[in-house]
Amino acid sequence: MGHCLSILPSVKALPTLKALFVELENEKHKQTDEEAVSSQENYFPDMAAATLLRAMGFCAARDASYLNFDKDQEILKEVDIIQGSMKSLQKEAREFYDARKKIIDRHLAQQLHPNALMYDPEFQNTEQELRAVIGELNALKAERDQAILHLSAGNFLTRAAYNERDYSAYVRQHAAVGLSQLLNHSFLEEAARKEIAETLRALRKTAEESRAEEGRGVPETEAASMEEHAKPRLPDEDGDPRFSTYELRLMPGTKTGELNYLLHDALLQVAEDEQPLPPMDHLLETVKEICRCLPEAIRFLEKYPLKLMPFALRSRLAYYRETGYGLQLWTRYIPPRDVPGNVQFRYLEVLDYSQPNSMGMVYQLLFHPLLSVPVLYHEYQHYLGRKNEAEVWLREHYFLRRRIIERAPGHAQELAAYFNFVTSLFLSNRDFLTLSMLKTDFRDPGSLDCLNRVITLHYGPQMGQTAARQYAGKVIDRENFMLNLTNFTLNWDPQKRFPLLGQTGAEEEGKLAQKIISGRRMQKNTLLEDELAALIEEPEMRETEEAWQALLSRMEEIKSVFGAFPGLCQLLSEENREGDLLVYKS
Repeated sequence: MGHCLSILPSVKALPTLKALFVELENEKHKQTDEEAVSSQENYFPDMAAATLLRAMGFCAARDASYLNFDKDQEILKEVDIIQGSMKSLQKEAREFYDARKKIIDRHLAQQLHPNALMYDPEFQNTEQELRAVIGELNALKAERDQAILHLSAGNFLTRAAYNERDYSAYVRQHAAVGLSQLLNHSFLEEAARKEIAETLRALRKTAEESRAEEGRGVPETEAASMEEHAKPRLPDEDGDPRFSTYELRLMPGTKTGELNYLLHDALLQVAEDEQPLPPMDHLLETVKEICRCLPEAIRFLEKYPLKLMPFALRSRLAYYRETGYGLQLWTRYIPPRDVPGNVQFRYLEVLDYSQPNSMGMVYQLLFHPLLSVPVLYHEYQHYLGRKNEAEVWLREHYFLRRRIIERAPGHAQELAAYFNFVTSLFLSNRDFLTLSMLKTDFRDPGSLDCLNRVITLHYGPQMGQTAARQYAGKVIDRENFMLNLTNFTLNWDPQKRFPLLGQTGAEEEGKLAQKIISGRRMQKNTLLEDELAALIEEPEMRETEEAWQALLSRMEEIKSVFGAFPGLCQLLSEENREGDLLVYKS
């Protein structure tokens, strides 16, 4: 895909690309609620839209005639006028819809035959008026679309990048990639370059920074609406946390080489500037390992796209592990921000982190197979239907041991250096827990208690249905307390407030949060003695344990490498904990 985009014929392709994108967008809006499917199961329209947006940036960047956005000013004014007219008609259409529904409800209450509606003059008049308004709306929309098609690629991409209502994060990320192509490889004049640079800086600001500014446990985002303004802008002090993660989406039949290219491209998008990336051939080793160890790797990543993120965001995941959800705050507004009363409304989004790959993976793990493949193997176990976290952790750990054994050198004098290297890999990721599990013999009766305690620390104890619902209610009450606090401290259009979970404006979000949290708490995540015994006696697990112990017994130097780190029991001691977090102090 990248090679094809790089050789597209300059701006000559832009009209076609923009027309295809608008056509795809219109086709999406024709779907009814019954026809619509979740983005998790059907994201091919997103992939097509994202590719078109990305291609626009490549095309415009490679043409010397593409210098500025001056001609867009009249187009933007025209679009603003059309948008204003559409807004009035949309209000009128809603009134007719409401009147139509009242008439239908009245007929149902009177138990009249459905055909009676056809002879009701009031219904007929309302229906005709509604159709007339919808016809006007469609005509205005077509007029607006034609105007939008004449926008420069820079403004076209900016509209898509900020339109969080209509486009997924994946689509908007690729719009940002197109903008980055314009910034880095184009003939733009300085004013246009500065405009794009400011846009990208706002889009890619991390959730960690946003959360620090707000002083909250979850990030708040101020996001612009494409429908209400043709050329929105985000102020520098606000950011979009969705741009701090990058989704890797695959088409069916993706080959190893393509996956290698796409992974490398994803790393380019999410990595910090100062972080050196592994070369393509080095990354290929990780890709081959993924495809070798996960029989349905491509299908798995098709259904559950991999989400890469910087290490800085990892600290926010502990709370999500326990509750299984995240809360995202959104504000729709018409820029510029300093104009009073320009907030349209504020709303909430509940993010489900209980699905495979939904938590995201620190992109640095892809630098070595021993770091990344076991993590993907863990998520792959959930994909196969295994839900018990203790079982999945144990299978992941024995999987890691097998990978270490496979890579171990044959010469005894090289083993200590090899284990020092393995140890340094996990130390670089601050993963003391993995090192402690490598030191633990799970055939020891006391190891089960340690494993269950670690799992309980991460996921919380199992609860019955009533207790789980009460716990979910307490979590939601805590969120609503924080939302009230946020609403109290709003200094930008404070009359427009965030709704509270489960209350007016966020009823469905409250139900979803309740379902995710209570379901998470009712899930059995620990093991009983007979369950552990059955697991470690599975042929592959037993062979791995025997080979592991044989490897450790080959040299005393190996034991000294692990001697510096505690086993699970020591790691769980109070001196290595801060509240419910493991913070081993070397």
